[in-house]
Amino acid sequence: MNELAKTFEKTTISNFIGNAFWNKIKEGNLDNLQNRIKYILKTYGTKMPCNRFDVGNSIEFLLIDFISKLGFSVDELPNAKRVDLCINEQHKLSIKYSSIGDITLHNSNSCINKDNRLTDLILLTPVKLYLITNKNLQEYGIIIGDYLKNTGDSLKLQRKILTKLNKLNFRYCRNIDIYVDKKICENKLCAKVFYQKAMSDYESRK
Repeated sequence: MNELAKTFEKTTISNFIGNAFWNKIKEGNLDNLQNRIKYILKTYGTKMPCNRFDVGNSIEFLLIDFISKLGFSVDELPNAKRVDLCINEQHKLSIKYSSIGDITLHNSNSCINKDNRLTDLILLTPVKLYLITNKNLQEYGIIIGDYLKNTGDSLKLQRKILTKLNKLNFRYCRNIDIYVDKKICENKLCAKVFYQKAMSDYESRK
């Protein structure tokens, strides 16, 4: 593929992520997604450290189901670095949920982090859903490097960028209601649920 063709392909992908894809996201019915995420957050939550990966993965799976029902082909990428899904076999995105503080984009597994790039992502907060890409940040004149923080073994997106986006009426954002008061969370252990299901499956083999 020559350089002109590569440039066109990248532009086409960026336009897809910024327009057709987002238009479907903002018009989609969020009721089912919201209710299921709130159930997970209320029942299991992230207070227990051992729950955090499972709750995060469950939110990821629910969002993948939501996007699939909008008519897109979605491939899960559970073992890929920096990304969680691929849309229509070419548009890769990361999925993050964050209720407070800076958003961890990736960890370097106890190594020194040398990757200071933003991976295009869908970010869920208790009250907003954002599509944040390098392309659409450029549209608003935002220099992403001003909001990235290398902590040594991880890369974080400073939460103040959300305040900035809201002030700019960032169009790649829609309201969502997945807020759950942590005081009412049941804090059930995800590992115990897995154990019980695994043993039930084991017993059913007899």
